[in-house]
Parts: sequence; structure tokens; C-alpha cells
Amino acid sequence: MRPEPRGSITRKWTHEQRQYERDHFYINQMRNFCAAIRRQEQPAVTGKNGKLALATALAGYKSAAEKRFVSIKEVLS
Repeated sequence: MRPEPRGSITRKWTHEQRQYERDHFYINQMRNFCAAIRRQEQPAVTGKNGKLALATALAGYKSAAEKRFVSIKEVLS
């Protein structure tokens, strides 16, 4: 996937033959979340996936603040 050039006002992403509207990702995520609460479908993202995504972001912030490499394992421990 690659975003459109920076000066562009479009919100579309292109992935090989497909083009996606950025907002569709958020709408689909919210639909899945609501359906999962109603027990109509399984969550697209598990708690384990969420924990790993959060640890990745926190490791990035800590790495930038401390100007050193911070592993995800370090954040999770």
C-alpha cells in the first residue's frame, strides 16, 4: 500500500489493483466492533493483537524519548 502524494487532498490508498477510501476502514472497524458486542460475529482483532499493537506504539514512544532501541519484549515485561 502507498498513500497518494503529500500535496494531494485525496484520502485514497492504492494496493496493487484495489483502491480504498481511508474512512471505510474506520466504518468497517466500528461495524465489526458493534456486531461483536451483539455477538453477531467474531471480533476482527483479538485482545492479543490489540496488546501487541499498543506495545509497539509504546516501544516507539519510549525509544524516541530515550534515544535508544526499545524492544517490544521490554515494554511487555
